[in-house]
Amino acid sequence: MKETRHKLFDVAVIGGGPAGMMAAGRAAERGFAVVLLEKNASLGKKLLITGGGRCNVTNNKEVRTMLGKYKGNDKFLFSTFAQFNTEDALNFFHSRGMATKEENEGRIFPASNKAVSVWNVLVEYIKKGDVQVRTEATVTDLAVTDKQFEVLLKDGSTVFAKSCIIATGGLS
Repeated sequence: MKETRHKLFDVAVIGGGPAGMMAAGRAAERGFAVVLLEKNASLGKKLLITGGGRCNVTNNKEVRTMLGKYKGNDKFLFSTFAQFNTEDALNFFHSRGMATKEENEGRIFPASNKAVSVWNVLVEYIKKGDVQVRTEATVTDLAVTDKQFEVLLKDGSTVFAKSCIIATGGLS
């Protein structure tokens, strides 16, 4: 019987929105072989329509004030915001050539007033990291063995990875 071979990625990221693109880009930046799986025909579909097409990148309020709006999840989210805060987010975009501006209530937008500016930075980030992007890749199941993750796709194919990040976001 002939043994079938498949590529084993270090990281499979499920979800091609901003969080998925950031996670994939960061993993690749750290030297991991990454595949990014997105169910839609293109990445960042909802990102491009956020804020009326302007994309509120972040908010320049004190962390505890901001987390107060997430009652019940504020303690859970605190460690995340402590590890990657507003300043870190702004440095990420500024260092990649995207200027920002602050508006009322501390809302931060791209200076261009266009969500596509954010999208362009994130797409370049994953390209630079040589992330393999698969669009129209709807995940139907996820199997975990003691050695790897097996991500089953609607088209019948399977993606194999040592680790998996689920960044599917919320409903519109």
